[in-house]
Amino acid sequence: MEIHIELKPISWNVLARKNHWKYPEIFNDWKTMVSYAIYATKKTKFKNPVNIAIHAKWKEKRRHDIDSLMIKPVIDQLVTEGILMDDSLEYVQSVTFTGEIGAKVDELIVTISEGKELR
Repeated sequence: MEIHIELKPISWNVLARKNHWKYPEIFNDWKTMVSYAIYATKKTKFKNPVNIAIHAKWKEKRRHDIDSLMIKPVIDQLVTEGILMDDSLEYVQSVTFTGEIGAKVDELIVTISEGKELR
């Protein structure tokens, strides 16, 4: 399952410079956009463990830190929407990050694939 979230990927570094009262607003924006993206794609519910690949795309060509991507509200919303059973290690085997600069659009692409089955 591949989900395209059309928001500029944000890092924890950027978020840390904002007032802590801004956090809930930013998290809610991301959760809303994840919900929209899920409904725009074929909804798959994963019962077995999964591997999640996160690909961040930025239009601007400046430096970005891939290790500080803020994905917590994204994965939390996947659980809320019933795509993932839970976001614990029992259900999420791995999360990998890739990125690109100079893309045509700012977006976060989340690809979910099944891992090995539960015993």
